[in-house]
Amino acid sequence: MPFGDHELIHPVIHCFGRCTRCSRLIPLRSDSDGGPVIERLDCPHCGCTLSETAILTSYVEHALHTSVIASANKFIALDLAIIPFLISGLILVLVGYPFWFQLALQVGYLASLVTILRWFYYYWYRFRWVDEEYLEVLTRMRRLLLLWSSSVAVVWTAILIDNFVLN
Repeated sequence: MPFGDHELIHPVIHCFGRCTRCSRLIPLRSDSDGGPVIERLDCPHCGCTLSETAILTSYVEHALHTSVIASANKFIALDLAIIPFLISGLILVLVGYPFWFQLALQVGYLASLVTILRWFYYYWYRFRWVDEEYLEVLTRMRRLLLLWSSSVAVVWTAILIDNFVLN
């Protein structure tokens, strides 16, 4: 199941810092543990001398921001998974499988909703940015949450009506 992928919430990010003067990205080399290694303390674009703290701080901000955008884009690419979810859930109801079987299959689809909620906890509740790219991704993630919530509600409502109201 694609929602169990560890890189969905925490994608791999390459090392870049940002110059405090010209705001252009400065590539950093990664060590064996994946952390940044500073080779130069001057900006290759404008030539100004930077402090190690400034480079590392901008690296952390850039890596986290890029992680947020990459993670959200992976989620948004999976939004068409709602179609087979709805179809399979409604077929289970129409065919008349036992209640326990319907519930067992639908509980697995709650994992997608929980994973989206985890994204909101990691990247909206704990950190917030004001740039246009983040706000656009946040809006798309809210739509995705609404879409998954409503589709889960439709399938669970159909299951409950079929098993408790119609029987």
